[in-house]
Amino acid sequence: VPLLDPHGHAVHEPLEETIRGLNCCRACLHGTSRFIWGFALWGMLIFSLVRLYASTCFSAYKLYAKAIQGDELWDNVTLPFTLDSLNRIEEYCDEEVTCPEFAEIAEAVNSLVLPDMRKRDVRRCCPSKERVLEVCKEPPGGQAPYFLRTIVRRSFNKDIGHNGFMCTEAACRVHMESFIRNDGLIVSLFFGLMLLGCLIRMMNNYCIQCVKDATARRHHDGESYMQDRTPRSNRAKGTMMTKKEPAQCSCDIM
Repeated sequence: VPLLDPHGHAVHEPLEETIRGLNCCRACLHGTSRFIWGFALWGMLIFSLVRLYASTCFSAYKLYAKAIQGDELWDNVTLPFTLDSLNRIEEYCDEEVTCPEFAEIAEAVNSLVLPDMRKRDVRRCCPSKERVLEVCKEPPGGQAPYFLRTIVRRSFNKDIGHNGFMCTEAACRVHMESFIRNDGLIVSLFFGLMLLGCLIRMMNNYCIQCVKDATARRHHDGESYMQDRTPRSNRAKGTMMTKKEPAQCSCDIM
């Protein structure tokens, strides 16, 4: 069965060096695109888990900082913290106070009063990052929060005890880093890497197809050139055979 080009013309089989070069180029570019995709997907997964762990632990330590100011605890709150006491503090602060973005603003508005003449307790419900970091270093009563325990408490209002990855001081420090909060920028970077992998794969296929077409065209042009030269040689050979035939016949007659 002859080898056909994309246009249906019979061509010679490409050289082994050409085929080997195409396969090597395709394998390298496909491997590069797969590496970029894998790096982007795993990077996005790891970043999401680290981001969730850091933000959850920081919010848990922040709730601890709300529950204790210096050596004073909220009313009806004891150590170790119970599920009911943590929920009560969280609900109170969510209803009564909208925390300003910066600690100095919190100090400025701490003296404001609510419409019903209750003092707005911003200082207690909105601890500064420095205060939260102090609680991260030394948890109240040595009781560090747990990652899965905090998620289950918030989602299902159940306490699973001291289980599910203890929150460390490193989680607070990671959360306080500016780059970790730029979710949009980092996710866009990972999506850009995935798009780059797709473009590399598309360019790989396009370049290989171009090389195949060029090789087929070169073989097709060479075949056409040989076909153009063949009739001339055949005519010359036919003329020579025609001149020799009468002599051969005369020899036979004699």
